[in-house]
Amino acid sequence: MFTRVDSVTEYKRIAGSPIGSNVFLEILRLLNIFNDPTDAINAATIGDSGSNDMTVGDIYGGNYDKLGLPS
Repeated sequence: MFTRVDSVTEYKRIAGSPIGSNVFLEILRLLNIFNDPTDAINAATIGDSGSNDMTVGDIYGGNYDKLGLPS
């Protein structure tokens, strides 16, 4: 799913995928990261994505004006 985040409390779903959470959980199992979905959710709530967040500019090499996304 692609989400536009404008602030801590404001976001908008832009596009999604028919692939559900079971695919995500199976990938975690195959990589031997988590066997229990609850463990994956708990880890996500305490994790820090600050060091690996990507901007639109990182992905597209500039602004994506069509959706109003600055780089």
